[in-house]
Amino acid sequence: MVKNKSIHREKRIGGWRLLVQTGSFLVILLNPFLNYYLQINFVQGWYQSLSIGKLWFVSPLEGIESILVSKLIYMPLIIGMAGPIILALLLGRVFCGWICPINYLSDIIDRICKIFSGKRFRKDRFVLPKAIFWYALAGELLFAMILGAPLFVFLSPPGLVGREIMMAVFFHSTLAIFNSWLLG
Repeated sequence: MVKNKSIHREKRIGGWRLLVQTGSFLVILLNPFLNYYLQINFVQGWYQSLSIGKLWFVSPLEGIESILVSKLIYMPLIIGMAGPIILALLLGRVFCGWICPINYLSDIIDRICKIFSGKRFRKDRFVLPKAIFWYALAGELLFAMILGAPLFVFLSPPGLVGREIMMAVFFHSTLAIFNSWLLG
């Protein structure tokens, strides 16, 4: 009986989660079209920094990188990071599970594969200890300070998705990083 309740709750939350993921992905997908073609600029940005009206949300990692690289504390940046930090403190890794486009696309692929094969496509085959992630974060921040450039801003998978959508709309080109590297 307890197992059935747990499965029912999981399915109910899964439906809400998919709805939130789809909504957040649509905001990022439609936003450049609204900005560029219709000049509707109430919502601007993508996953790393998003403004809704005059309210800005900034990814804490990108904000910390910007502070470390610029060696300046910019109060609007701190305020923009406060929302996601408070949300994470209250709800945990809510961005990763409910908003991240990589997780959303992965879930969609998993659902499609389940329709055709009848079983889950993805399995957690390779699990790393949490300490590895903290070491990688510290190394990335140190490397960003040494180079003087915010690396995660350019390499963040959610940022890449948002940036590629923006590049496709504004410049009619995708794979911006590879195009600039090839044309060099």
